[in-house]
Amino acid sequence: MASSSETPFSIAVPESQISLLKQKLALATFPDELDEAGWLYGAPLADIKRLAKRWEDGYDWRKHEAALNAELPQFTRDIDIEGFGALNIHYVHKKSKVDGAIPLLFVHGWPGSFIEVRKILPLLVEASPEHPSFHVVAFSLPGYGFSAAPTKKGFGATQYAELGNKLMLALGYDEYVTQGGDWGFRITREIAHIYGHKHSKAWHTNFPLADPPSIKRPLLLLSHLLSYLPPLSYSASELAGLKRSGWFRTMGQGYFMLQTTRPQTIGYSLADSPVGLLAWIYEKLTEWTDGYPWDDDEVLTWISIYYFSRAGPAASLRIYYEVIQGSGANTFSTSQPTTIPVGYSYFPQELARLPRSWTKTPYLVFEGEHDSGGHFAAHEKPEELVGDLRKMFGRGGGDICSTYSLVKNHGISDEHITGALEAGKKFFALDTSLKMELDIGKSTNFKGYTALLQENVNPTGLGDLHEGFDIGWEPEGCDPLRLTTIADSAMSGTNIWPDNLPGFKEAVLAYYHDAIGIGRLLFPLFALALDLPEDFFADKITRPAAIMRILHYPPQPRTSMGEDGRQIGIGEHTDLGDQFARWTNDVFKSTPHRAINRSGKARYSIPLFFGTDYNVPLKSIPTCVSDEFPAKYEDITAGEYVKSRLAATYAVVH
Repeated sequence: MASSSETPFSIAVPESQISLLKQKLALATFPDELDEAGWLYGAPLADIKRLAKRWEDGYDWRKHEAALNAELPQFTRDIDIEGFGALNIHYVHKKSKVDGAIPLLFVHGWPGSFIEVRKILPLLVEASPEHPSFHVVAFSLPGYGFSAAPTKKGFGATQYAELGNKLMLALGYDEYVTQGGDWGFRITREIAHIYGHKHSKAWHTNFPLADPPSIKRPLLLLSHLLSYLPPLSYSASELAGLKRSGWFRTMGQGYFMLQTTRPQTIGYSLADSPVGLLAWIYEKLTEWTDGYPWDDDEVLTWISIYYFSRAGPAASLRIYYEVIQGSGANTFSTSQPTTIPVGYSYFPQELARLPRSWTKTPYLVFEGEHDSGGHFAAHEKPEELVGDLRKMFGRGGGDICSTYSLVKNHGISDEHITGALEAGKKFFALDTSLKMELDIGKSTNFKGYTALLQENVNPTGLGDLHEGFDIGWEPEGCDPLRLTTIADSAMSGTNIWPDNLPGFKEAVLAYYHDAIGIGRLLFPLFALALDLPEDFFADKITRPAAIMRILHYPPQPRTSMGEDGRQIGIGEHTDLGDQFARWTNDVFKSTPHRAINRSGKARYSIPLFFGTDYNVPLKSIPTCVSDEFPAKYEDITAGEYVKSRLAATYAVVH
């Protein structure tokens, strides 16, 4: 059994528990405190006395209980976890009114709870044509809030990930994205590792972590050691982040050692003493935020959820022991990156604010940096966090940017751009009979003219609504890159040129060679993004199978974008194609797309399809495969692959 049916849930703490809490608070014994100690030794005595008195006499749990029930649609259901049986899990679930909304699993950490979704929930489900909307699920971790706790040892990261994935599937979300900080980072990363691609499509965290530079990443280590040099210096925000991280490592991690090694021992104090629980959590709420103005009742509501929790406050500590002892000290690192898109939000008072170069991964598609905020981003900075999620998952966001980008300052002269476009306009203005003399069907290497509807990117659909003129690599004379094999000539070789357009060939080739140069400049960046040596692709693009197409789109009828808004106009762009997606084992995405001319007048474009040398084997790049994500595609040479695609595209004429 994967899960039971959903049961609506309302918080209803027994009156006996509230009475017992007040009795314990009335009998509390407080320690003394050194003069002018402030926060140096921990939570100040005056703060704890004030909060304890308010909790005993003035705080109205029933009022806040009712508000939580009114604002958060809550449910429970049994989720069966392999080796542990069924756990009854409490969760918040609210669907957007937008049919095409994105399912999002929000995962909290310690000392948070499901309450952390409270402020971001209405923002995430909000319907607007300006940004995406989300169906939101936020579950209470086992042993937290109103979820049952495991009763057996060994409930680690794998089990938390299994729970989150099974909950989403039980709710009908076969595909979803995730967001989390603190333990939410570790759990959503595990979900991405185990269930990525099939179910988890992307993840976002406000707590990006990584191993410090080491010999395992020699270039990063060298850069770190030379960071005193201006070109390699860390930014001001990164230096401030390292200082904050140093403070946390030396002054703020005492709780971590206790909860990681002896959770049962500290658990007695938290379970029996509401004042002890109050001080233990209040310290973190204050020191882990960025000057957030906590209201006393706000603090007490957070802590009351722990005190009144189904399994008791001590149960929440065991995740530290189980995950850390089960996974090792690097359980929070990114030394093994996930292979689905990930986004980061940076807040300056986060506990571990690391330089971007440390947390970089080939799959990073979004970064958002903020000038204030700390560890509890969803509570402290709800608008900023939701804004980042909207950017990452919205039009032109991270998912799009994993395929599309814009190259600025490319250096191609306006003269060459205009010259090629004007040459194309003159060619397409020729009589059809003259253009058909250069019909691509007469070519053995896919060069020449394609008439309207003659090309078909989707062989099962209608022809494409444009006419085109295709050229490719054409070494001349004593060019050292002259073609040397019969195989090469299948993709390159002599182009076909019109005889009756003086200057056409020269204008087109001038732009073609400029565009080839830009292609060569981009490949070192791709190599670095894939954790490869910068020159990895250098010997693979000496004679690129680079096809350039001059295209003419006649005016087309305007079409509706559709209610789901999935038809996205992106304008000028650079994108990654099927060949690169195959080569990178789908680390780089190739998104099918086509131009639709809604302008009401003729449109012209000149795309360059930059490929590798013909004989380069498209064997999955080593950094893009692992035991967890083996190679998906059979080996094939680049030329054979591209030739097969072109043959299918122009099947109607070949």
